[in-house]
Amino acid sequence: MRVDNIRLRADRYSGVWDSLTTVAIARVEANAADSMLRMDSVEVRPTIDLAQQRRRVKWRRTRIGASIAAITAHGIDYGALLGTGNIAIRRVDLTTPRLDMLVDRLPEPDPRPERARMPNEIMRALPMRLTIDTVRTTDGTIVYGELEPGQPRPGLVTFERVRGTVTNLSNDPARMSDTHPMVGTASAILRCKMSTGTPASSPIRMASFTESNTPVPSSRM
Repeated sequence: MRVDNIRLRADRYSGVWDSLTTVAIARVEANAADSMLRMDSVEVRPTIDLAQQRRRVKWRRTRIGASIAAITAHGIDYGALLGTGNIAIRRVDLTTPRLDMLVDRLPEPDPRPERARMPNEIMRALPMRLTIDTVRTTDGTIVYGELEPGQPRPGLVTFERVRGTVTNLSNDPARMSDTHPMVGTASAILRCKMSTGTPASSPIRMASFTESNTPVPSSRM
């Protein structure tokens, strides 16, 4: 299918991720002629505060919040998207992303939790073919906290100035292989702050990570 020019724009989108989380996007713009898609001011936020979550949710649950100043996708194959539902993108840029995770350790953990799926399992379960040549992020922040019972403030681990690149993000078996895997690299500044308020920091560089359709033996983990 050939698509010459389709332009779409939506402002102030707001939706529900699940019963405890909302999603808001200030603006979405799509332009088939330029093969691009841009989303400005993307936010994922809890709908209730911590005290309400303790009353409503029986078992321990991680509170998640996220924001991205802009998500820009370049080189989108709109013809394939409209014709087959498959998604093919040349590059996705994430501008100033931030991810906040807080574990409240007062509730007990779920005695029968659902098995957490690995990212490659999630990719393979998608109902469409997804291929993104490159994903880049700049000036990102990741904050992980744990709130112990009786403590007024959580202990925090923060990754600042996160810069990362992922190449060959795909669930296409013909594309993913041991010789052509997904590869990710990242660097960040690590800062730690205990619940007592004592800080520490150190720069880190993560070794590259590769993933293919072939399971990794435990001896290589």
